[in-house]
Amino acid sequence: MELIFTNQTNHIMTHINIINKLVADRITRNEQIRTAIYDLLHTIGSIESEDTTYLIYDTSAQRWEFERLYLSDDNTIKVDVVQSDEQGPISGPVTVDLDSLDLENILSIIHSILEEMELEYEESDALVQNDLSNRPKESEEDLRVFLYPVDEFDRNISNDEIIAAYQSKNNHEREFPVEKLTPEEFACFVNDDGFSYQQQWIRFIKL
Repeated sequence: MELIFTNQTNHIMTHINIINKLVADRITRNEQIRTAIYDLLHTIGSIESEDTTYLIYDTSAQRWEFERLYLSDDNTIKVDVVQSDEQGPISGPVTVDLDSLDLENILSIIHSILEEMELEYEESDALVQNDLSNRPKESEEDLRVFLYPVDEFDRNISNDEIIAAYQSKNNHEREFPVEKLTPEEFACFVNDDGFSYQQQWIRFIKL
Protein backbone atom coordinates (compact mmCIF):
# COMPACT_ATOMS: atom_id res chain seq x y z
CA MET A 1 0.00 0.00 0.00
CA GLU A 2 1.39 3.39 -0.96
CA LEU A 3 1.57 5.97 1.84
CA ILE A 4 0.32 9.41 0.98
CA PHE A 5 1.78 12.18 3.14
CA THR A 6 -0.66 14.96 3.70
CA ASN A 7 0.16 18.43 4.91
CA GLN A 8 -0.92 17.33 8.37
CA THR A 9 1.54 14.44 8.25
CA ASN A 10 4.33 16.80 7.24
CA HIS A 11 3.48 19.08 10.16
CA ILE A 12 3.50 16.15 12.59
CA MET A 13 6.91 14.99 11.30
CA THR A 14 8.26 18.54 11.72
CA HIS A 15 7.11 18.61 15.34
CA ILE A 16 8.55 15.15 15.96
CA ASN A 17 11.93 16.29 14.61
CA ILE A 18 11.85 19.38 16.82
CA ILE A 19 11.07 17.27 19.89
CA ASN A 20 13.77 14.75 18.98
CA LYS A 21 16.33 17.54 18.67
CA LEU A 22 15.33 19.06 22.00
CA VAL A 23 15.68 15.66 23.69
CA ALA A 24 19.06 15.08 22.02
CA ASP A 25 20.24 18.55 23.07
CA ARG A 26 19.14 17.92 26.65
CA ILE A 27 20.93 14.56 26.74
CA THR A 28 24.08 16.23 25.41
CA ARG A 29 23.85 19.08 27.93
CA ASN A 30 23.22 16.68 30.82
CA GLU A 31 26.32 14.75 29.81
CA GLN A 32 28.30 17.99 29.69
CA ILE A 33 27.02 18.96 33.15
CA ARG A 34 27.83 15.52 34.54
CA THR A 35 31.35 15.62 33.10
CA ALA A 36 31.98 19.15 34.42
CA ILE A 37 30.81 18.15 37.92
CA TYR A 38 32.95 15.00 37.85
CA ASP A 39 36.07 16.96 36.85
CA LEU A 40 35.35 19.62 39.46
CA LEU A 41 35.03 17.05 42.25
CA HIS A 42 38.30 15.45 41.22
CA THR A 43 39.90 18.85 41.75
CA ILE A 44 38.32 20.11 44.98
CA GLY A 45 37.11 16.85 46.58
CA SER A 46 33.56 17.80 47.52
CA ILE A 47 31.06 20.64 47.55
CA GLU A 48 29.08 21.37 50.68
CA SER A 49 26.42 23.81 51.73
CA GLU A 50 27.30 25.75 54.85
CA ASP A 51 25.25 28.73 55.96
CA THR A 52 22.96 28.83 52.91
CA THR A 53 20.05 26.46 52.28
CA TYR A 54 19.70 25.19 48.71
CA LEU A 55 16.41 23.61 47.75
CA ILE A 56 16.52 20.61 45.41
CA TYR A 57 12.97 19.30 45.49
CA ASP A 58 9.80 20.68 47.05
CA THR A 59 6.21 19.47 47.28
CA SER A 60 3.40 20.14 49.69
CA ALA A 61 4.40 17.04 51.64
CA GLN A 62 8.18 17.06 51.55
CA ARG A 63 11.27 19.03 50.60
CA TRP A 64 14.86 18.02 49.88
CA GLU A 65 17.70 20.37 50.73
CA PHE A 66 21.22 20.10 49.32
CA GLU A 67 23.82 18.95 51.84
CA ARG A 68 26.91 17.69 49.98
CA LEU A 69 28.15 16.62 46.54
CA TYR A 70 31.07 14.18 46.29
CA LEU A 71 32.63 11.16 44.57
CA SER A 72 31.93 7.80 46.18
CA ASP A 73 34.46 5.00 46.61
CA ASP A 74 33.38 3.54 43.27
CA ASN A 75 34.02 6.92 41.59
CA THR A 76 30.37 7.82 41.01
CA ILE A 77 28.83 11.18 41.82
CA LYS A 78 26.66 11.16 44.93
CA VAL A 79 24.50 13.82 46.54
CA ASP A 80 23.60 13.98 50.23
CA VAL A 81 20.20 15.55 50.79
CA VAL A 82 18.27 16.40 53.94
CA GLN A 83 14.59 15.51 53.84
CA SER A 84 12.17 17.65 55.79
CA ASP A 85 8.49 18.47 56.10
CA GLU A 86 6.51 21.17 57.85
CA GLN A 87 7.79 19.92 61.20
CA GLY A 88 11.45 20.14 60.17
CA PRO A 89 14.09 17.54 59.17
CA ILE A 90 12.75 13.99 58.95
CA SER A 91 16.14 12.31 59.43
CA GLY A 92 19.83 12.75 58.80
CA PRO A 93 21.30 13.17 55.32
CA VAL A 94 20.19 10.66 52.68
CA THR A 95 22.49 9.75 49.78
CA VAL A 96 21.06 9.72 46.25
CA ASP A 97 22.57 9.35 42.78
CA LEU A 98 23.18 12.51 40.79
CA ASP A 99 21.18 11.20 37.83
CA SER A 100 18.07 10.88 39.99
CA LEU A 101 17.99 14.67 40.36
CA ASP A 102 17.43 17.58 38.01
CA LEU A 103 20.94 18.31 36.74
CA GLU A 104 20.07 21.89 35.82
CA ASN A 105 18.99 22.51 39.40
CA ILE A 106 22.15 20.91 40.79
CA LEU A 107 24.26 22.97 38.37
CA SER A 108 22.59 26.14 39.61
CA ILE A 109 23.31 25.17 43.24
CA ILE A 110 26.96 24.40 42.45
CA HIS A 111 27.28 27.73 40.67
CA SER A 112 25.93 29.58 43.69
CA ILE A 113 28.33 27.80 46.06
CA LEU A 114 31.31 28.39 43.76
CA GLU A 115 30.45 32.08 43.55
CA GLU A 116 30.65 32.25 47.34
CA MET A 117 33.96 30.35 47.27
CA GLU A 118 35.31 32.69 44.59
CA LEU A 119 34.38 35.72 46.68
CA GLU A 120 36.13 34.20 49.71
CA TYR A 121 39.25 33.51 47.63
CA GLU A 122 39.24 37.06 46.25
CA GLU A 123 38.89 38.54 49.75
CA SER A 124 41.61 36.24 51.08
CA ASP A 125 43.90 37.08 48.16
CA ALA A 126 43.26 40.79 48.68
CA LEU A 127 44.28 40.47 52.32
CA VAL A 128 47.44 38.59 51.36
CA GLN A 129 48.35 41.15 48.69
CA ASN A 130 47.69 43.98 51.12
CA ASP A 131 49.89 42.31 53.71
CA LEU A 132 52.67 41.82 51.18
CA SER A 133 52.43 45.42 49.96
CA ASN A 134 52.76 46.68 53.53
CA ARG A 135 55.91 44.69 54.22
CA PRO A 136 59.23 46.51 53.96
CA LYS A 137 60.63 45.83 50.52
CA GLU A 138 64.14 44.54 50.20
CA SER A 139 66.07 46.69 47.80
CA GLU A 140 68.13 44.93 45.18
CA GLU A 141 70.63 47.72 45.71
CA ASP A 142 71.49 46.08 49.06
CA LEU A 143 72.34 42.74 47.44
CA ARG A 144 75.80 42.20 46.01
CA VAL A 145 77.55 39.29 44.33
CA PHE A 146 81.08 38.63 45.52
CA LEU A 147 83.54 36.57 43.50
CA TYR A 148 86.58 35.31 45.43
CA PRO A 149 89.48 33.06 44.30
CA VAL A 150 89.34 29.36 45.11
CA ASP A 151 93.13 29.03 45.42
CA GLU A 152 93.28 31.53 48.28
CA PHE A 153 89.99 31.19 50.16
CA ASP A 154 87.94 28.31 51.51
CA ARG A 155 84.48 28.12 50.04
CA ASN A 156 82.79 28.50 53.45
CA ILE A 157 84.61 31.53 54.81
CA SER A 158 82.41 34.13 56.47
CA ASN A 159 80.82 37.07 54.73
CA ASP A 160 82.94 39.44 56.80
CA GLU A 161 86.14 37.77 55.60
CA ILE A 162 85.06 38.10 51.97
CA ILE A 163 84.22 41.77 52.40
CA ALA A 164 87.49 42.40 54.23
CA ALA A 165 89.45 40.73 51.40
CA TYR A 166 87.63 42.89 48.86
CA GLN A 167 88.48 46.05 50.83
CA SER A 168 92.12 45.11 51.44
CA LYS A 169 94.82 47.26 49.84
CA ASN A 170 96.47 44.35 48.03
CA ASN A 171 93.27 42.99 46.53
CA HIS A 172 94.14 44.28 43.08
CA GLU A 173 97.45 42.40 43.18
CA ARG A 174 95.74 39.00 43.22
CA GLU A 175 95.58 36.97 40.00
CA PHE A 176 91.82 36.82 40.58
CA PRO A 177 90.90 39.77 42.79
CA VAL A 178 87.82 39.63 45.01
CA GLU A 179 85.09 41.36 43.03
CA LYS A 180 81.83 42.97 44.06
CA LEU A 181 79.02 43.12 41.49
CA THR A 182 75.35 43.98 41.38
CA PRO A 183 73.04 41.09 40.36
CA GLU A 184 72.62 42.75 36.95
CA GLU A 185 76.37 43.10 36.49
CA PHE A 186 76.91 39.49 37.50
CA ALA A 187 74.29 38.31 34.99
CA CYS A 188 76.06 40.21 32.22
CA PHE A 189 79.41 38.89 33.46
CA VAL A 190 78.22 35.28 33.18
CA ASN A 191 76.38 35.76 29.89
CA ASP A 192 79.45 37.35 28.35
CA ASP A 193 81.67 34.44 29.46
CA GLY A 194 83.64 36.62 31.81
CA PHE A 195 83.22 34.35 34.84
CA SER A 196 85.65 31.53 35.59
CA TYR A 197 83.93 28.69 37.41
CA GLN A 198 87.25 26.99 38.09
CA GLN A 199 88.99 29.96 39.76
CA GLN A 200 86.21 31.81 41.62
CA TRP A 201 83.66 31.07 44.31
CA ILE A 202 80.34 32.95 44.31
CA ARG A 203 78.64 34.47 47.33
CA PHE A 204 75.49 36.67 47.45
CA ILE A 205 75.73 39.05 50.37
CA LYS A 206 73.22 41.64 51.57
CA LEU A 207 75.02 44.75 52.68
